[in-house]
Amino acid sequence: LSASGLLVRDARTIRSRLVYLAGGERTETPVFGLEHFQKMQTTPDDVPELLLPAAGTYFFRDLSPEFWHAFERRCASLGATLWEWHAGTATPATPATPATPATLATLKSFLPAVDIFSLTLREAQDLLGTREPQEMVDQLLIAGAHMIVLRMGAAGALIATRSSRLRVHPPASSVVDVTGAGNSFCGAFLAGWCDNQDLEWAARAAAAAAAQAIAAFGPPERIERERLDALARATMITHVDAIA
Repeated sequence: LSASGLLVRDARTIRSRLVYLAGGERTETPVFGLEHFQKMQTTPDDVPELLLPAAGTYFFRDLSPEFWHAFERRCASLGATLWEWHAGTATPATPATPATPATLATLKSFLPAVDIFSLTLREAQDLLGTREPQEMVDQLLIAGAHMIVLRMGAAGALIATRSSRLRVHPPASSVVDVTGAGNSFCGAFLAGWCDNQDLEWAARAAAAAAAQAIAAFGPPERIERERLDALARATMITHVDAIA
């Protein structure tokens, strides 16, 4: 990890309180308030030149105009891009609500600009108003997305491009703490994709990373390469024939 170009905007970094609900959803409350949370957000303009050009860039963002204007200016130097949809911070007082038509229209307008778009099954339901995963990826691909990574929790993931679709069935592993599973999945998927542009390899890398992340509280103390290899091999990939 390089600290070169590190930004210091406050004495405290972001810290959130997560509450996991019985149905599998969760709420997230910024400990230092929403104003502090917004203050700590970054855009592509904040990426130091010494890190560019990048092989790939993973960002977790909403539809902030400031972010997307900066993305347009610097996207050529960001390499392969993975956008994980940030629907907004849900708190006990303000749970997640279905997206408005304007939100969906704006989101769709940005899809052609990124290489990979990732979201959860619940987020896709709130955005698109359908509960069928195949219909979800159909709508997003028709809107201009190049690749969709639909994360479905314990059911795995559906990964779709205009020419192929994969169902990813996660390997058997212990579940201690699911915090960070989505981040691990997305980060490893992008790294795997940047490695050799192989969809199945990227899917196996993602499933293995997520399985290791949820096997303990917090990040692992060390990276267990042999265990990751075993988890990747144990991941079952099903090729889906239905193509929109």
